[in-house]
Amino acid sequence: MICSKTGAAQWLGAMKRMCVLVCAAGAVTVSSASCSSAATPPQAYVSSLIEGSQNAPGACAFGTQPWVNDGTDETSVPTNTAGTSVTCTVAQNGTSFNVDLNVQVPGPITLTIRGTLTNDATATQTVTAAFGSQAYGDYAGTCTVDYLPVNEPKALKGSTSLMGVFPGRVWGNLTCPTLMNTIGQTSECLGTAEFKFEDCSE
Repeated sequence: MICSKTGAAQWLGAMKRMCVLVCAAGAVTVSSASCSSAATPPQAYVSSLIEGSQNAPGACAFGTQPWVNDGTDETSVPTNTAGTSVTCTVAQNGTSFNVDLNVQVPGPITLTIRGTLTNDATATQTVTAAFGSQAYGDYAGTCTVDYLPVNEPKALKGSTSLMGVFPGRVWGNLTCPTLMNTIGQTSECLGTAEFKFEDCSE
């Protein structure tokens, strides 16, 4: 069958228009899929308490008081779950990481940790921390972080490493030997915590 030049041109034009429509539809599909995918929400495991300080026995306003206790070392709690709110940033800066970690549980009771960490287990890791409670008051101080597991160590989610700091996640132990009441009272306490924050902003 012999086609005229006009017929061939019309056929090619129709095919081009079809290709444009198919490509446009594909672009809409990809765009819709990317818009519907949501980032994994931040999550945390924290086991913390405040008790009398060895530096000043009897100076703490209470004996031993459990603080934020949420999740387990194997199961972190996502934000907006059962009254838990988690916000966190673990951003790499050269060989170190800037961390800004906050968790709040019903009470409200809060724990905030800020500072710079590395994965050097022999270095003294210094941060600031704030323990807040509507019932018991607010306490803050300079603290240290280590990566020495008290119990059997568990691997961080998605990693074969143990406790430490990585882009978007951190797992360690917090020790605050001199937490002072932030409203001017002379209460001096010891604060400790095991904390693991995952799926944080980088």
